[in-house]
Amino acid sequence: SGTVSGATLPLAPVGSGEFVAVIRTRGQIEAERSFPIYAPLVQDLRIAWMASPSEIIKDGEPIIRFDSSVAERDLIQRRAAAERARAALDRAVVEGKAAAEHVERELVDARLGVEVAKLNTADSEFVSRVTVERGVIDLRVAEQNLRKLEAEVAQRTVSREAQLASLRRQLQAAEAWVGIVESRIERMEIRAPLAGYVLYAPNRMSVSSGLGGAAEQPFRV
Repeated sequence: SGTVSGATLPLAPVGSGEFVAVIRTRGQIEAERSFPIYAPLVQDLRIAWMASPSEIIKDGEPIIRFDSSVAERDLIQRRAAAERARAALDRAVVEGKAAAEHVERELVDARLGVEVAKLNTADSEFVSRVTVERGVIDLRVAEQNLRKLEAEVAQRTVSREAQLASLRRQLQAAEAWVGIVESRIERMEIRAPLAGYVLYAPNRMSVSSGLGGAAEQPFRV
């Protein structure tokens, strides 16, 4: 007992906490929830900014922005073309209205000419037969002029309506192009549909990836 009491025992501090055991293994981690995102189908896309794949992205935050300078210039030209088409249509409408009012006055005058000619053909003891016959001739001429004018008016109306329809189609096409370019510009910035990390696909279009099996270069600004 004396020997045991005089022995020196090793001591070490002891604390309570989490016990961590590191086990090295190989495998593949898959996201529990993922959402594929695609670049817009626009020619000559250039990346102006892209989020880092190591930083968490909140829902609605931008992931990548493409250079929209070419589309912006195109939008200016498309809007100018739409304005010109709208001005041409407005001008044609005003001119058509003025032409219609002028033609209506011509028709009124022609109808009055027919009515006056009819009055000159009325039998009367105070009017000579020669005058009456001359009035009949004038009536026929007035009626012929009226029919000719009505035919011309109908033709002008059809031509004017065709012109207006063509200008309306041009305006619709110009406005449609404005909408297309605006939609392209909106798609130049892609935002996250949910929170998480962004993983960029390999850049298989890189030049070095096709040279003798070289490593693929990632997408970059």
